Amino acid sequence: MDEEVIADLKQFIAGAITQQTADLRHGLYGLQQDIQRLRQDIQKLDRKMDDSFAAIVDILENVHNATEVRLNNHERRLTRLEQKPALSRLE
Repeated sequence: MDEEVIADLKQFIAGAITQQTADLRHGLYGLQQDIQRLRQDIQKLDRKMDDSFAAIVDILENVHNATEVRLNNHERRLTRLEQKPALSRLE
């Protein structure tokens, strides 16, 4: 091989490496963009889940409170019903 062929090969190899490096950088940039979008999506999902869990807790608290009121009401009614026979026995 003469000097000219060697210089051409060097130039070809340098160009090929430069192109591959540029392609790799472009691919990495795209990957970084994908990762950034994924992080944003995860943050949105976290916020939605937090909101959903808060709503569920509110609903459960409301159901619990309503059930507690009904239970107390039943308890008062049962107490009154139990007192009536006791009072009638005293008469």
